Amino acid sequence: MAGAGKKIAVLTSGGDAQGMNAALRAVVRLSYFHHAQIFYIKDGYKGLIAGSMERATWESVANVIQTGGTFIGSARSKEFMTREGRLKAASVLALNEINALICIGGDGSLTGLQLLHSEWGSLMDELIDMDKVSVERGQRCVQLSVVGIVGSIDNDFASSDMTIGADSALTRIVEAIDAVVDTAQSHQRTFVIEVMGRQCGYLALTAALATEADFVFVPEWPAGEDWQSTMCNRLATMRKLGRRLNVVIVAEGAVDTKGKKITPEEVQKVVEEKLKFDTRITKLGHVQRGGRASFLDRLLGTRMGAEAVYTVIEPTLCKEAYVIGIEGNKLKRIPLKKAIERNQMVEYLQTTSEMAASRAVESRSRSSSFSSSTSPATSPAISPRGEDITNITSQYEKKNSNRLGPSSDRSISPILKKNMSLAVLHVGAPAAGMNAITHSFVRCALAAGYDVYGVHNSLTGLASGHIEMLDWSSVAGWVSRGGSMLGTKKLCSE
Repeated sequence: MAGAGKKIAVLTSGGDAQGMNAALRAVVRLSYFHHAQIFYIKDGYKGLIAGSMERATWESVANVIQTGGTFIGSARSKEFMTREGRLKAASVLALNEINALICIGGDGSLTGLQLLHSEWGSLMDELIDMDKVSVERGQRCVQLSVVGIVGSIDNDFASSDMTIGADSALTRIVEAIDAVVDTAQSHQRTFVIEVMGRQCGYLALTAALATEADFVFVPEWPAGEDWQSTMCNRLATMRKLGRRLNVVIVAEGAVDTKGKKITPEEVQKVVEEKLKFDTRITKLGHVQRGGRASFLDRLLGTRMGAEAVYTVIEPTLCKEAYVIGIEGNKLKRIPLKKAIERNQMVEYLQTTSEMAASRAVESRSRSSSFSSSTSPATSPAISPRGEDITNITSQYEKKNSNRLGPSSDRSISPILKKNMSLAVLHVGAPAAGMNAITHSFVRCALAAGYDVYGVHNSLTGLASGHIEMLDWSSVAGWVSRGGSMLGTKKLCSE
């Protein structure tokens, strides 16, 4: 078998993420299947330096695929980012004759993995010179195959559409906002929701799209100088259209064009002073990181864990470090050095000027807002980040701007009416998501200048003329509703 003679170690490092245990399970089970020895390193790089390692068994990963966190522990280690720390880690790996290392963690953890791989030869030479590793053992450990799996709820890794944990975190966020909407509706309140994500606005933006949030702040797109007026105009317009509540989402890394942090408390103060709306703050915190893994994270963790094992047991791939990413629905092996460099470029761009910060949106390769003074969907700052973010920003802007007035500090020219009307109907059995699709269709069509009609009760309603014209507020609240708000049937009655 391809894995015979391989001794593989696996660790989880940095912030935990739902789906890490699914990845661990896949690594262990597939290693056994290919007759490779597999070891756990407890508590990340901290545990590696301390030599906290044990043999993994088939049974040790039973009933863990659904659990959150990481059952082998995780920790951040400043020591590992020093040459001395990596020398200790290399000594532990060499003394245990480990020839493959799989790391599940975020960009910081994978940066450490890349450093270890690039220095491996010199570390072995130094350990031999210090008589900490014998020449014979050093020769057996002359190469170390390394593979990274991105485990991060932030979905902030530049070379992958999705990271392990992001879907579960979004599930928590959407569930929390749905619950908040119920109480906000009752009391006509505005809620300011703070979500995680560090310097990446993916969680905030996609949650805003999935919950019909009225306004969103993300770090990649700094808020314009007069964001207070822009936001208040938006919220007031929504109330005039009959909406009893407002939801504003603030990413934890959100800033304005001068680099000043935008906090939920500041947003609350602006809304209360300018609009006199009863406003509350909800900080979701580590609820986003905990709990059971979603279906997608269980599946993604399993697939990435298996691919990591296939990579380290492939003899032709041992000389280069890789990270497992996903593009579309296809897994891919990405040179780790290039992926790290791309992430570092994004971080650099986000620490410079307003233009550089907006260019950072582009540079995140896969899969942010509308508090800016320019249109995110049409800016050249979008395309290098990939199709996902281009589509998301475009959809959010269309669904939350043109028919309602300015979505940013600029003025929007009047909509050019189209000489065409569009209609939407539902056919067949009801399915979750039908209403969300209809909501998006109606608002995007209205934003483009079309008149839109809804056909009730499927083809039967079409035949009987049960059709009504839909406006912007007709589909308010539909995103979270199950079934079919228009009504649907499997067959058309004669």
